[in-house]
Amino acid sequence: MDIVALHRTFPLPAIVWAACGKDPGFNPHSLLKLMWRFARLDPAKLDRMKARELDPVALKTAWIEMADYAAAEMTRLADTQPDMPIGVAFVDAAGHPRWIGDDPALTIHAPRIRGCLPRISGL
Repeated sequence: MDIVALHRTFPLPAIVWAACGKDPGFNPHSLLKLMWRFARLDPAKLDRMKARELDPVALKTAWIEMADYAAAEMTRLADTQPDMPIGVAFVDAAGHPRWIGDDPALTIHAPRIRGCLPRISGL
């Protein structure tokens, strides 16, 4: 659910691409495949989240659309920019994370000890 909500600000292909910096055993497609494998909604956990009503069908539909988009975008990036490093985030001039497929003017934000994602506040 967090990824579905975060996708509006930091698209899934960007999350997956950057997350591979934490474990060199993954590439973006293998990590997305693993995420697909465990993308299960637990009705009991959804019921415990009383802050808002959550529609499991809408959540799963959003996840499927996001994952399909991520797979296509990561393939496109790998095909068009094969030298693009994996495990990096892409940020705009203000340092906000974005997906390079949406804006080729973004810059690379390299990993640090605590990962490669810049601190995201206000979410």
